[in-house]
Amino acid sequence: MDLADPNNTAVNILLVDDKPSNLIALESFLCLPGYNLVTATSGREALACLEHGDYAVILTDVMMPNMDGFELATHIKRIENCQNIPIIFMTAMDSYVSDIFRAYDVGAVDYLQKPLQPEVVKAKVAVFVQLFRQKMINRHQAAILLESERREQAYKIAELQGQAAAQRQRINDALRENAYKKRIEDLQTIQLDVTRILAESFAMADAFPKLLDTVLKGFGWSWAALWDVDESGTALRCIEISHNGSPTMIEFEKSSRMAVLDRGQDITAQVWTTGEPAWLSDASAFYDSARAKVAKDIGSHGVIAIPIWAGDEPAGVVEFINPRIEPEDTLKMATLVDIGSRVGLYIQRKRTEQTLRESEERFRLLV
Repeated sequence: MDLADPNNTAVNILLVDDKPSNLIALESFLCLPGYNLVTATSGREALACLEHGDYAVILTDVMMPNMDGFELATHIKRIENCQNIPIIFMTAMDSYVSDIFRAYDVGAVDYLQKPLQPEVVKAKVAVFVQLFRQKMINRHQAAILLESERREQAYKIAELQGQAAAQRQRINDALRENAYKKRIEDLQTIQLDVTRILAESFAMADAFPKLLDTVLKGFGWSWAALWDVDESGTALRCIEISHNGSPTMIEFEKSSRMAVLDRGQDITAQVWTTGEPAWLSDASAFYDSARAKVAKDIGSHGVIAIPIWAGDEPAGVVEFINPRIEPEDTLKMATLVDIGSRVGLYIQRKRTEQTLRESEERFRLLV
């Protein structure tokens, strides 16, 4: 990955005119530090220059033999990598309104009348050079960010893989019973299914329903919900739910989707506040929100809540309901924590990709 500083790189500027004397005059105007002036004496020669390198701006004469400035601009806008290059027309003819409109129709951003005024040319070119440099700076910063995220994710994945390997070794050394091995294999199957879902899903909206359903069926539980931190950062909102379809769970889903959990409220919000996973064997008396009344109708049940870390802070919580009163299972808890870590890395990567797309879109709209 090329992470060269764009501030130390010369910016390419393409000058197109069929008269060498005019090109010499333009070069004298724009012979400035940080400018790499590329000249062409025809439209075809200019198109050939565009195949090599990125250009901050193109200054082209209108009246040229074989291919005039309007035709050149039309060809340039058909090239995918050149569609956003600003084009400034130059002409010695009297400018008619129709010519000016035609120039803008084919993609020009400005129209200069000859004889050219050096200071005007310098000022206009400087604006587009600055925009180009800002674009390069944005790309440079995005590349650094993605590289940093890639290294951090690789480190965390390696750390998780090391922990999983050590855990498997301890289990294999301590217990040899077939039933226990089968249980370990079932938990690993769930982890692999989750990993596959995250790897194959391009959008979070596609991944989360499959993920909750996979974990729910894998553990034989009756409810799974994903809670996300809202835009204000002060409350949790339910964004995805999977359950066994019973009438009680349908009512619980309605109340959960309408609920807004403040910090410390309900088991789920407590886990978000502390950042620590929780396993409550009998959680029917631990609701402190609008969901409390409906939760009582579920009867005795356990609740497991796992924080999802995206970077240095919890980005949400995954909540499960166990229809059985079951003491904390360390193996199941470790599996769920591992799944939460994988989901956090996935969310962090998708947010980074979105940030990069938004940065590119803002620059495109600005140009």
